[in-house]
Amino acid sequence: MLLPNELKVFEVFERMGKEANTEESDIWADGFTKPLFRGLRPEDGLIDIGCGHGRLVPILPDLCIRREQYLGIDFSPEQIALARRLYPKHRFEVRTIYELSTSYPGRFGGFWLGATLMLLPRERVPEALRSIRGALKPGARGFISTPLGDHDGEVGDGITIALYEIHEIKQMFSEAMLEPDIVFSPDDFMILGSFTAA
Repeated sequence: MLLPNELKVFEVFERMGKEANTEESDIWADGFTKPLFRGLRPEDGLIDIGCGHGRLVPILPDLCIRREQYLGIDFSPEQIALARRLYPKHRFEVRTIYELSTSYPGRFGGFWLGATLMLLPRERVPEALRSIRGALKPGARGFISTPLGDHDGEVGDGITIALYEIHEIKQMFSEAMLEPDIVFSPDDFMILGSFTAA
């Protein structure tokens, strides 16, 4: 069951999917993200949580991720339909973040959580992180990006986004048995982090 803010986010992303909104991706591989998944074994998959229209797919080779290792999930059927049209050789499924541990128990060796945490209601973040952890193998590596800030804000369409400080991110992930490796802000606007599943 989605909470009111989650329903608003859902409506916006459904509309974006119908409008085929595929603006140029703001995702790139850099010195921080490139080495994260180099140790991923062939049988270990990467789950892209909140994949939208598949915006991570173009940089998968830079991350040393093969097509068959990738699974993109999003709660918006329209976004998943668009991703499947754009990248028909990659796998995408409609799922919420809260279903991961039951749908894919202990399956993945890596996760990507880009610009998704900010859209979750604060009160559901512990549940979401436990669900992510439940879908991971011990030692799995993960990446997050989320806006930095000391208060939540509204961004339009009645959507509130959650902003976090670095110490909050470290604590929340640690409590979900996702141990922080490196968590930092490169620009006083975003938090980037890598984590290892305990």
